[in-house]
Amino acid sequence: MGFVAKWFRFGRNDAYDRAIRAYEAGLFEEAIDGFREVIDTSSDPASIKLARFYTGESFAQLGQAALRAHQFASAATNLRSAMEMNPTYPDLFYALAQACRGLGDPRGAEVALNRALEINPRYAAAILLQGILMYEQGDVEGGLARIQVAVDLEPSFGGERYLFALDCHYQGRADRLIANLEALQSNDAQDANAHAKIGDTYAKKEMWLEAAQEYGRALEIAPNYADIRVRYAQALLELQHLDSALAQVDLALQINGQYADAWAYRGIVLRRLHREAEAVEAFQNALASDPQHAIAQVEAQRRAG
Repeated sequence: MGFVAKWFRFGRNDAYDRAIRAYEAGLFEEAIDGFREVIDTSSDPASIKLARFYTGESFAQLGQAALRAHQFASAATNLRSAMEMNPTYPDLFYALAQACRGLGDPRGAEVALNRALEINPRYAAAILLQGILMYEQGDVEGGLARIQVAVDLEPSFGGERYLFALDCHYQGRADRLIANLEALQSNDAQDANAHAKIGDTYAKKEMWLEAAQEYGRALEIAPNYADIRVRYAQALLELQHLDSALAQVDLALQINGQYADAWAYRGIVLRRLHREAEAVEAFQNALASDPQHAIAQVEAQRRAG
């Protein structure tokens, strides 16, 4: 469970509650219809902002599912719809780059990766894909150099498979180099995300110790996943480990300084630590990154009111 979901669960209005239930059941098309009803009919600004956020999340889920099925046109359509609602998430642009590459549109993939890296310059997976694209387009040395940058940023990308991929290059087997780099990236993401999803399941049941353990395992595999660090921070906060929660949020912000969720959660942790001035600054930074951020908006309104 993301911290936005925990912060605003049910009870806003009937349409919103139905849509949230559909979202949590994985019925994303039904959820989109419900959240759009909230957007069109609600007079509550906070509900509208949350509905927009979850509409984007629902489109993102549909896009990722289509991407896994190699339905690249559907993936691109849904991911672009997600970006309209949540335009500051580098993962969406990275996924769109994968879809564009699958559609044979390297220029579209390049544009999407450049945007992902504007948001998070240390996004190792995006840098790796950028290197693969450069290599495929004939910039062999530039591509290999970019791939090395990704490996330096994300140690889990290194190891035997990476060395084997380089050996394939020196043997003139570009196809095998690319296949092994794709597998390297895919396996890393899948392993980390598997632990993160188990952590999410524990979090939904408010089993925070178990959730924290799974998020920690995910981060051992993929330490540069800012979103998992924020979820880890949530679990630590629930366990009353406030300083550790703050440290995880700060690490997330080192990875992506424009990550609005991380700034908002930093504000929550600082408020619990009675560091009010810093908390207010964190909420302001969240709004600077995303003026529609639901938590930061509510906290700003609460302080003003």
